[in-house]
Amino acid sequence: MMDSEASPSSRQYGLTRPLSLQGPSEADIISTQELNKLLVDAGLYERIEESVKREDVLAQIKQHFRTTLRCLNFWAKKRGDRISWWCKLGSFGGADPNAIPNMILSKIFRVYTQWRWPNPVMLCEIQEEELGFAVWDPRKNPKDRTHLMPIITPAYPCMNSSYNVSTSTLRVMQEQFLFGNRICEEIELHKAHWPALFEPYMFFESYKNYLQVDLVAKDSDDLREWKGWVESRLRQLTLMIERDTCGKLQCHPYPNAFSDPSKHCSHNAYFMGLQRKQGEVMQEGQQFDIRGTVDEFRHLVNMYMFWKPGMEICVSHVRRKHIPVYAFPDGHKRTQLTSQDKLKFAKDMGDVMERTGSSTTYVISYYQNNLY
Repeated sequence: MMDSEASPSSRQYGLTRPLSLQGPSEADIISTQELNKLLVDAGLYERIEESVKREDVLAQIKQHFRTTLRCLNFWAKKRGDRISWWCKLGSFGGADPNAIPNMILSKIFRVYTQWRWPNPVMLCEIQEEELGFAVWDPRKNPKDRTHLMPIITPAYPCMNSSYNVSTSTLRVMQEQFLFGNRICEEIELHKAHWPALFEPYMFFESYKNYLQVDLVAKDSDDLREWKGWVESRLRQLTLMIERDTCGKLQCHPYPNAFSDPSKHCSHNAYFMGLQRKQGEVMQEGQQFDIRGTVDEFRHLVNMYMFWKPGMEICVSHVRRKHIPVYAFPDGHKRTQLTSQDKLKFAKDMGDVMERTGSSTTYVISYYQNNLY
């Protein structure tokens, strides 16, 4: 008797076996058809024509936004930019379902040229579920109030995907929005063509001074690890420089690394454009001394837990005319723009800024101060 009884640990609850293995009969099939007809008559199902039309429209919209996203990714790569484009693109998803890629692109640049940061970009309302996770909320979190360019993720917990944007990088992106908006306006007026939008950003012609961050390691595997660590800390260098110069010296980090093939060890180099903040009155001959800032950054980086012999970092100041040749894709430095070309471009940018309520003098003075 005891053997036939299941022990408490082996007991099973609920339905553990199929109630029946018998398939539907002809009467069951007819009954299900009648049930479906009832639902169709009640308007719970869409007609076949409506279903086909809806699928066609959704496929067309999906293709338009996929094309636009590819354009934005390509544009950001050419312009040396890193930003949450998918968030920006998604914010236009329901704004105009009939728009095609050229209309979406123009609208994106137009809107973000006029966007008043730090107003957040949100695809939907922030969800505050009681699961214990912190969500982006500047009303409750003091740290969130310091974010300059909040782009909020739609899924819970909602976070700022652009938390690492600094004053310097925000300035750079605003200039790129202006550039994209200007080109799109010229295309609409048949004064320019689409290739003009994807012209590479002349990073090494835009500043007089740069910081060069050289990384070396014993082999390619060590360099990959070392590079990943240092790259994740480059934002700290930008913030440290802004902090120690009271925001008077701004940095523009170039997102891609370069390699010197002449070196016998594994090598990568990063560059950061340096310039004084526009509008700051400086004494003649006054310079910024950021040697202490650089030493602090090197000390921070050298705290790498998985550091190996051969992993070294060197941060140095380099002038524009001394930029190494390996930083240029075609193996030689580009032809320098004339002063007239730069002033013409500055005036064009000024026209856009004047229409958006910004200072024309700001843009023109920026390019005048960076002439060759």
